[in-house]
Amino acid sequence: TLRLHLAGRLTDRERAAIAASPASAFCVDHGVLSFERARALQAGADALIFVASSKMHVPPSKIVEYLTCDAPIIACGDGPWRADPRTPPGDPAHLLSDLRKGMRPPPDRPRPPSPQTASRALLGFMAQATS
Repeated sequence: TLRLHLAGRLTDRERAAIAASPASAFCVDHGVLSFERARALQAGADALIFVASSKMHVPPSKIVEYLTCDAPIIACGDGPWRADPRTPPGDPAHLLSDLRKGMRPPPDRPRPPSPQTASRALLGFMAQATS
């Protein structure tokens, strides 16, 4: 069974949308968690999902934590942040429909860039976005 674990602050509107969803029985709202508890959830996840606004220029900082886990990362939303080299490609609906228990990234998937390479690319991208 696919189960969506939500961690963090949700608005009343977001909670109402979850409650009204036919999939609400498969959603678990953990609320705000300690860093240790959040990392434990991430480590046990079959996939990690983040949603970013079209107004953002870089993915949410949560991606830094996700890149340290050995699970597929699914990025939802559109915007300039999609050009960030840390952003995983792919259609979120397709990626979610293909999830299987215990699924891990294929061995031929390119490894995330080193922190130094990612930092240089990110700083270059930010310089472009602000100029």
